Amino acid sequence: AARALAGIPTETAEVDASGNRITRAASADRDVDPLTGRPAEVSLTIPFDEAAAAAVFRRADYLWVVFDRYKQVDVEGLAKAAAPYVTLVEQLPYRTNTIIRMVTQPDINPSVRRNGLDWILDFRALPMRPTRAIEVTSQVDRQPPNIFLPVTEGGRTVAFDDPEVGDYLLVIPVIPLGYGVFPERAYPDLDLPVTAQGVVVVPKSDGVRALASRTGIDIDVEGGMALSKAAAEKLGAQAKEEDMNRILNMADWQIGKEENYLRNKQAMQNAIADDTSSGKQEGRLRFARFEFANGFYAEVLALLRVMQGTDPEVENTAPFRALRGATNLLMRRWQEAADDFSHFSLANEEEARFWLAAARSKIDPPEQHAQTLIQTGASVRTYPRRVKIPLALIGAEAAIASGDDFGAQGFLDMLRREQPTVNERAAIDYLDGKLNQKIGELKVALEQYGKAETSESLMYSVLGLRDRMELEYQLGTAKIEELIETYETLRYRWRGDETELGFLIRLAELHAERLDYGAALRMLKLATQYFRDYDAADRAAERMTSMFEELYLNSAADKLPPVQAIALFDEFRALVAPGEKGDEMIRRLADRLVSIDLLEQASLLLERQIQFRVTGIEKSRIGARLALVRLLNREPAAAITALMETNIPDAPPDLQAQRRRLEARALTDLKRSDDAILLLGADKTEETKQLRAEIYWRIQDWTNSAKALADLVPEPGTDSLSDQNARLVLDWVTALTLAKDDRTIARVRQRYLTSMLQTPYNNAFDLITTEKESGIDPASVRRQIEQAQNFKSFLVEYKDILGDKPLSAIN
Repeated sequence: AARALAGIPTETAEVDASGNRITRAASADRDVDPLTGRPAEVSLTIPFDEAAAAAVFRRADYLWVVFDRYKQVDVEGLAKAAAPYVTLVEQLPYRTNTIIRMVTQPDINPSVRRNGLDWILDFRALPMRPTRAIEVTSQVDRQPPNIFLPVTEGGRTVAFDDPEVGDYLLVIPVIPLGYGVFPERAYPDLDLPVTAQGVVVVPKSDGVRALASRTGIDIDVEGGMALSKAAAEKLGAQAKEEDMNRILNMADWQIGKEENYLRNKQAMQNAIADDTSSGKQEGRLRFARFEFANGFYAEVLALLRVMQGTDPEVENTAPFRALRGATNLLMRRWQEAADDFSHFSLANEEEARFWLAAARSKIDPPEQHAQTLIQTGASVRTYPRRVKIPLALIGAEAAIASGDDFGAQGFLDMLRREQPTVNERAAIDYLDGKLNQKIGELKVALEQYGKAETSESLMYSVLGLRDRMELEYQLGTAKIEELIETYETLRYRWRGDETELGFLIRLAELHAERLDYGAALRMLKLATQYFRDYDAADRAAERMTSMFEELYLNSAADKLPPVQAIALFDEFRALVAPGEKGDEMIRRLADRLVSIDLLEQASLLLERQIQFRVTGIEKSRIGARLALVRLLNREPAAAITALMETNIPDAPPDLQAQRRRLEARALTDLKRSDDAILLLGADKTEETKQLRAEIYWRIQDWTNSAKALADLVPEPGTDSLSDQNARLVLDWVTALTLAKDDRTIARVRQRYLTSMLQTPYNNAFDLITTEKESGIDPASVRRQIEQAQNFKSFLVEYKDILGDKPLSAIN
């Protein structure tokens, strides 16, 4: 049932007439009622053009809704909207009042609320009860005796005959929400049945009258009611018996006076110790309730554990579950309390609905349980003060979260009537601020927050300051820096619970809003380290992960200075996701580091990836990238080491060829050109041909360099050569010149002169290929080449391997 109340698809326990537990699947489409497993709510709106008072009650097989104003209602639309809960909706032909009756499933009843002038009925599985029971006073000493119900804003009395039963009914609709009669009353002259809204009088004799005034509703009989003191006392006894049967009848749990607590406790302990009968368990339960009444909740749980150890089946009884659940809730053990109050033994207890909703409102979003708390909140009024206050606070918080200002005011009024202490007054001011903010009265909200902020209550002083600054930030009267400073102060003023956790998470959001991702991640890290037992800490961890992905997977880190980006990555590298997503983060960061020449940092990043993350062919691929980064950083020996440590024999041929070329470059840098040429072997790929030509060029083996370049130069055509091919031709004739191969130079000039004249290198080509005097000095030729306009040597830096491409593009 606790899972159902949270809206989680599950099976909901019920109890049949024999006390057997039954289950059925709950719906996941809507909110789920915790006791029946049905969808929790269907709402019907009855619009009015003027203020109308309402009465809602059940009579025989019908649910009646009566208003003291007339309105033609779309009954077909209402029936369609309420299916399958409501199987019939009809409006009776009364021209001065609106009288509607419905046929509903037996356990489906409405609660009432308003939206402007419209009345809204929220149907769900709950008993027919008001939110606030109107006090029924038998005025025996008055002449003539009568009955008085102190409820203001009563409407005109609506009198009509029940067409099914034949009874004559006097219905007094009222405007205050949820005010009705409970429990039912029976008098010699009339009955007052239970209502969800308003008052219904069922006369048993002639001359019964009911009339609403400014102060309340007077009910009397012409000639005087047959009402005696004995009858009044009997009705009071019935009400008391009703209270005695409550599962949490705390009024009778206190034994003796509170100031004699120790003496009374010792007497109860002695009685239990001396008791050898089967009544020992009853004595323990009585003792546990006594401890509860005096606020010693840890002792209550200890006594209940003794009872359970003596008789494990006692845990399945309603009194045990209710007492343990109430104790857990007051000790802020929300989940344990919810588990107890969702037990099948309490499935039919109205009071348990309130406690269950109170516990769940601290686990789920509180607005999900506000209506249940409001509808069942009347049970709280008879509790002792130390229990009533925290429960009323929970009810007010949930009602405020749902935007139900009437429900919230009901709980706040309950608090005000208790002669609140300084701390409780601060709580009321704070919650009143929350309520006013919710309904749009922002100026009043700021004032109330200010009162809480300046109170002597540390807790509500902190919360008042927080919410005041948040509201001012929303209104634009406070800057984000001021809000951050406020939270930094508050997280040291209030430590160690979900409130501080909330401060840390909010600080993270604010820092992220200012693009200070480092500060944001550090706040979230503190939240996850210090508050591991809170659900919000899991959400903080999820936010850390998503923020890290925004930075390094969705390129948000590109807006950060490079050094800051790598430092932040290194500080929070534990957030790097496993698998392909994490590898993609590293790839992107390595690409950026290489692009801005942070080669040592890129090298360290790739080293860690090879060491801890990748295996097999992927390790060989990343090893090639690391080798290139080390070559770019003038570390040829380290490049060869990287290639050796990541060698995978069954790597794809293209990857093996790339790794051989990288190794050959490194060998060339180590003055081992012969080994480099031998390593390249007979590979005829364009990349290898170019590398082979470069190696020969670097060792000034001009003859072999010219031969290697000849393999790269394309055949001449009628069109102009591309820039790259023109430079290859220029490099080729340069090598031929330095090799003193004049015959080949002449042939090249003859074949390529026309094409080269159309390129920016025409002057350089003409200079180099023009026949020269014998005994030419190679150094002189080189100087001429270097002076030629737009000339670029074939001998490139390692960075030219990448060009505009990222590092990861090489493989």
